[in-house]
Amino acid sequence: MTVVTTAGIQGYIFGSNKLRENIGASELVLRSTTTWAFQTLADLQETFNIVSLTLTSENNDKEHRFANWAYQSTGRIEEGDYSAEVIYAGGGNTLLLFRDDPDCQRAKNFVYQLSLQMLEHAPGLDLYAAHQPFGNWHEVNLPQLIDQAIKKLAEIRSARPTATPLLGLSITAACTSTGLPANTTHDTLGDDGDEDKAGTLADLVSNQVAAKWKASKWAKERLRTEFPAVPAKGFDWSDDLDKLGKLPGRDESYVAVVHADGNGMGRRFLALGKLFAESYPDRPRAYIHAVRSLSISVRETALAALKKMVCTLLAELLYQDQRPEPDRQQLYPVDNGRRLFPFRPIVFGGDDVAFVCSGAWGLSVAHSYLQALESGVLLPDLDTLLAGLSAAERQKAVNSLGVNVDIFQHSEKRKPFACAGIAIVKSHYPFFQAYHVAEELAKSAKQRVHALIPTKTASAIDWHFTSTGLHGSLKEIRQREYTALERDEQVSQLLNERRRYNLIARPLMLNSAYTWRHWDRFVQEWRRLEPDKDDRHNKLIALREALRAGPSGVRQFEAVQREAMRLPVKEDFPPAISGPLAEGKVAFDWQDGWVTLAKMPDTSSNKLKLQLDEIRSPLFDPIEVEDQFLQFTNHEDAQTQIAHCLETEPTAEEES
Repeated sequence: MTVVTTAGIQGYIFGSNKLRENIGASELVLRSTTTWAFQTLADLQETFNIVSLTLTSENNDKEHRFANWAYQSTGRIEEGDYSAEVIYAGGGNTLLLFRDDPDCQRAKNFVYQLSLQMLEHAPGLDLYAAHQPFGNWHEVNLPQLIDQAIKKLAEIRSARPTATPLLGLSITAACTSTGLPANTTHDTLGDDGDEDKAGTLADLVSNQVAAKWKASKWAKERLRTEFPAVPAKGFDWSDDLDKLGKLPGRDESYVAVVHADGNGMGRRFLALGKLFAESYPDRPRAYIHAVRSLSISVRETALAALKKMVCTLLAELLYQDQRPEPDRQQLYPVDNGRRLFPFRPIVFGGDDVAFVCSGAWGLSVAHSYLQALESGVLLPDLDTLLAGLSAAERQKAVNSLGVNVDIFQHSEKRKPFACAGIAIVKSHYPFFQAYHVAEELAKSAKQRVHALIPTKTASAIDWHFTSTGLHGSLKEIRQREYTALERDEQVSQLLNERRRYNLIARPLMLNSAYTWRHWDRFVQEWRRLEPDKDDRHNKLIALREALRAGPSGVRQFEAVQREAMRLPVKEDFPPAISGPLAEGKVAFDWQDGWVTLAKMPDTSSNKLKLQLDEIRSPLFDPIEVEDQFLQFTNHEDAQTQIAHCLETEPTAEEES
């Protein structure tokens, strides 16, 4: 058995400030453990269980043969149908079995040939592999074997010394993107070159950058296949952050960098591995079926959600274009007469998704993706995953899974939940740092979900907006920039400290059952704070500064602006109906710009800390993103247009 993985993926993909290089790097990571791995097996004349779905005209082109692929529905390696079998592939990892290879020579040759392929086509991307021989198929504990191989892989990675790239020597020209020695120029990259840079110092690039530029063309072809409605409706995909961020009528260019990650997906795979390792150690085929079925389902549901989100955005853009003046809004960038789609995926095809879009679309697009994920196809139940076991064995498995059985059986918990982090920054902001913040925000959203629902069966969203820079960790930034302190006797008696008034309500849950801090509340407050008068912006700025001054500042603001701007009332914040806040019978109140506790429940210090975290303002979030929040109108034809979009097939021209 062989496990192959790539390393240093984040730095490889997001280390450049050029979107085209980010996109190309992501495509290279994807191909390294799928397309090229399969092509290597074919070159070695191994028979294996992957079928190419690529067009016949391109089937002999190694760059495209396995660009679209699927698992064979029939055939088993243990019955002699294949000499090699891919258990699962994707996300920078591939797990394979080789038949009649006790000394792992064929497996090692496979890794050797794949390494040569990557050295040529993906320089700078590290590949690691570990081999684990095994004997009789019917006696192998496959989950345990995989675990041993993964541990061996971790040891190999940790033992490798830090790579020190060989620098210039006789070459003195530096790549303008990486600082490494320049090996080529943009004007020698053929159709992938940059005409604006030809003949300039910015024209010099390293082999690594040249490979990413070439791969970005493959990535664009994949977009045309997966999202054919976008070009069909006259939109082009942009690979330039500055162009992507320039919406008409806006003075500055902002982009939203989004990272979304599935909730509890690892728990599902671990639960299956433990089940088979302990209860069915001699059923490797049933285990392969289970993990492969779950892997396919995760990939398909995530891709379906992304497609629905793209179609939702496309329907909104077309709707706005058709509206009569003066209601019409142009909500997408235009470059030399070309309509640019204000969204560009970077990493997709699994539960881990990364994309960029025009800054003002960031929140709505991320929310739309999470919503589409939740409302999509449920993850497979136990009967589907354990189809390789008898009915009696499946019933036994229900008992063996214990507390984990619900995530496979309960329909609500089989939803593919996820959390998203959005960093809204200027288009020239260092991309790697923006993505790192988006990751931190996604983790923050996950922590919020875990605090309210330990099973993580819910989705949440968090974001950060900056017009300048980011200094310190997310926690430090929020303590420094989003808190107001004011003496409160009740809290002082309990905790011996001043009450910390948190200016922001985020991270926000998508479901309103667990807390008042949810997405619909944010949208409602954003709409509520929109006065009818022309001086809307000035009033919002005044309220923002009043919030920074604490409750006393809001009281002064209300005394002056009571008629001009309606603030919330207590009835807008009903008690939670599920989760620890509901169990603790926590009642909320509204007081001077903040949601407070109507009563302090008798409970443990940990839960008290959680409940006090509810003392936040619902007003600052919508004020801060006043000009960076475009919404979907959900017009009457939206669902019909989305359905038609999802049914669009690639044209022959787009596929070629």
